[in-house]
Amino acid sequence: MIKFFRTIRKNLIADSKVGKYALYAVGEILLVVIGIIIAVQIGNWNQSVQDKELLRISLENLREDLEIQKEIIDGQLANESEMIAKADSVLMFMQKPIPSPSDIAPLLFELTTRRTFIANKATFNNLESTGNIVLIKDKELKNELIRYYQQLDYLAAVITNNNLFLIDNIYGVFVSNNGMKFGQNPDGSIRQDYSIDPELRFTINSQLLGRKEFSEAIKGITKKQLESTVEMINLINEKLSDRPQLATTLTTKDD
Repeated sequence: MIKFFRTIRKNLIADSKVGKYALYAVGEILLVVIGIIIAVQIGNWNQSVQDKELLRISLENLREDLEIQKEIIDGQLANESEMIAKADSVLMFMQKPIPSPSDIAPLLFELTTRRTFIANKATFNNLESTGNIVLIKDKELKNELIRYYQQLDYLAAVITNNNLFLIDNIYGVFVSNNGMKFGQNPDGSIRQDYSIDPELRFTINSQLLGRKEFSEAIKGITKKQLESTVEMINLINEKLSDRPQLATTLTTKDD
């Protein structure tokens, strides 16, 4: 094709047809410009297709992360409900004039356990670090994602800090230092002839109530995060036009 145009140009010059040659030159330039425009448009179209596909994959990965996060939250709620039930059991035993160490000791030690909360945000972190978060043009979705993961970070920080401070350093130390004043037999077992004065009873009840209130507080904010997680999954489903939706209701067993 290029050789063909060159031949025409040479013939026009040879015949001294300057006007026709100028017109031809302009046409040739226009053809080149049009070719460049078409090439740019094709390139933009290809990039747009690639961006849409990357966005679709990213949204699907975000949804998968959120579904895993929902399972983590369900586990946290179940754990806090279990701790609340154990604290209630010990508080019930403590109402007896002479509580039985064999009844309350195991529960007291079990209440020293705590659960580490994990924020599952690999896809969101990747979108931020690579700059690909700009692919999310939908302002509502982008703002909701940012708000959601800020709340998730806050929840993870609260649980971590409270685990270290309230459970490990307050209640855990109280139990490990035998704050209940249990006596021991020569073989190391707990003596059953347990005596408790009002001051000790008050101290133990205060520790138990504090442990229970911690789990109740964590359960409360974790429930809100669960609601936000379900809303985010449904919002992403909506943006992906994915039917049926995968998480339209809360499915916890902690109530």
